[in-house]
Amino acid sequence: MGIRIQTSDYLQALRIQVDAPPAGVRLQFQPSVERQSTGFETVATFVLEIEKTVEPRDVSAWLCHEFEGGKENSITIGQKVVRLTEEEVTRAMREQMNFDRRIDSRG
Repeated sequence: MGIRIQTSDYLQALRIQVDAPPAGVRLQFQPSVERQSTGFETVATFVLEIEKTVEPRDVSAWLCHEFEGGKENSITIGQKVVRLTEEEVTRAMREQMNFDRRIDSRG
């Protein structure tokens, strides 16, 4: 199951690439530049491929730790802006995973 995450804290996202994600999670980094209403903004996009046996709260704890001390206090998961707290990130990840399962079951 893949969860798409975006942040404008590009340097912090580059640091995340260096640190290993939890077991059962694969990180794929996708640098991009997006058009915002104020001009062009560099946005770090990455996809977390998460095995079904991995608890979202373990991944969110890792993500929040990785962004700790960065310039951003929120990230985007799917289409939702989420504050960087373990509770908020876990909730958003579970919602995204449930949404993806519903789409997959429609086949």
